[in-house]
Amino acid sequence: EDSDEDGGPQVARHASEVYERREIRLASTATAARSEATSLSDKEVKVVAQTKEWTGVDDSDGEDGPPIDRHASETFERREQRLAAASAATGREEVIMADKEVNVSSQVKDWAGADDSDEDGGPLIERHASETFERREKRLSFAVQAAACDQAQVLADMEVPITSQVKDWVEADDSDEDGPPIEHHASHTFERREQ
Repeated sequence: EDSDEDGGPQVARHASEVYERREIRLASTATAARSEATSLSDKEVKVVAQTKEWTGVDDSDGEDGPPIDRHASETFERREQRLAAASAATGREEVIMADKEVNVSSQVKDWAGADDSDEDGGPLIERHASETFERREKRLSFAVQAAACDQAQVLADMEVPITSQVKDWVEADDSDEDGPPIEHHASHTFERREQ
C-alpha cells in the first residue's frame, strides 16, 4: 500500500489517521443519536426579576449630551492632563514640543523632477516607447536572419533508435479499480461498517 506514486508512506499514514478520526466522530455521533438520555431540546429556566438596570445602560440626560460627545470630551480632558503633567515635569511650560524655527530660502530654478510639459506623458513616455520599439525590431530582425541561415537545417531533430520491450512498465497499474490504494481501503472499510 505504500507506493511512491501517491506520496509515500507519510501520505498513506496521514490519510489513514484522518480516516480513523472520521470513523470515531461518526461512531460517537451515531451513538449519541441512538441514545434517548441525551436530549438536544429546550430547557426550562427560571426568570428572576432585577431591582436595578443593567450597568451598561446609561439613561442619564446630563449636560454632556450623547455618549460619543461625552467620550470625546473625556478624552480631551485626559490629553490636557497628560500635556500639563509633561510640561510641569520638564519645567518649561511655554515651550511647545516638536516646533522648531526653520529658515525658508527661495530657489531660482524649479525642482529637477518637476515636469512642465502639458502633454500626457511628455518626452519620457515617448523615449520609452521608441526604445521598446527598437528592441522589438532588433529581436525580429535577428530571428529573420537566423531563419535565413538555417533554412535547410532543422534544429533539435535527431535520429534515435526505438527499442521494443517485452514487459510492461513497472509503475503501470493493471487493477480494474479506479483511484489510489488508500481510496480502496476507505471504500472497503465503509462497506464493512455498513454491514
